[in-house]
Amino acid sequence: MSGDFSFIANTTTVTVHDYLAGLKSPAQQELTEAAHHLIESLIPRVQADIKWKIPFYTYLKPLCYLNPRKQGGLELCFMQGQMLSDAHGLLRADGRKMIKGIYIANLEELYREEVAETILEAAVVNEMQ
Repeated sequence: MSGDFSFIANTTTVTVHDYLAGLKSPAQQELTEAAHHLIESLIPRVQADIKWKIPFYTYLKPLCYLNPRKQGGLELCFMQGQMLSDAHGLLRADGRKMIKGIYIANLEELYREEVAETILEAAVVNEMQ
């Protein structure tokens, strides 16, 4: 993750928009902002907040988070990843027991239909629990 986030420790309320504005890489800022808008457009009742210095999304319960990668791109992580079907083979556990994520390098990868389907499936999983 690249950016100056010193302001996060010095404020009580940081919005996702503040966070996005703090990303130094224009490409990463564009990708992370697009992922933020995609999640909000697919799940209108989702709540976006900054937790642990990254964007977290809650829909009935914790849903997912965006983790910008130091080497570029981002990981879209699902809190209930182990409950998802992974019908498209996109999810990676990387040693985690519950959380699984999709590595996204660019806007083309973000806007694949399979990514949107996985986000929607995660929302359904939250509705069922």
